[in-house]
Amino acid sequence: MNNIPHISSMGYKRLSDELIDKKKQYESLIVEIREAVERDGSNLTENNGAQLLIQQQTNLEKSIRDLDAFLTTCFKNNTIIDIDSIPEDIDVVRFGTTVKIYDINADTERTYTILGDRESDMKNNIISYVTPVGSALIGSRVGDEVELVTPKGDVLVEVLEICRMK
Repeated sequence: MNNIPHISSMGYKRLSDELIDKKKQYESLIVEIREAVERDGSNLTENNGAQLLIQQQTNLEKSIRDLDAFLTTCFKNNTIIDIDSIPEDIDVVRFGTTVKIYDINADTERTYTILGDRESDMKNNIISYVTPVGSALIGSRVGDEVELVTPKGDVLVEVLEICRMK
């Protein structure tokens, strides 16, 4: 995978909904700012409440621009991955798969689902394909031994199972 961001179709839908919500918040914020100006006069430099609203507006504008640019990039570059198009009996780790690994040194098993950056959720063992662990696992097959670079040091794991994301 190249530097163009990838996302699952579910993640794209979730972020699209988030963008819609942010735009609604933005519209409400504009109304609040307008009301503050009408109520307190046009001198916003002396109105701490209005200054706070304007700062919120600036932050929300940036967030909307960033999210919109990300979604547009994924759409234009056709990097929205339909997880249902991945075969259930897939035999290689790739975006949209769940992989069970065995840590040879620690004698423990872990399971990860590999998705995009904006979908990562370590609490639910969802990692990005661009992380050191995700990128090391991409392309591996059941039985392969893979060396993972982690903050705690290198870890040798064996791939036990691969399936389409559940």
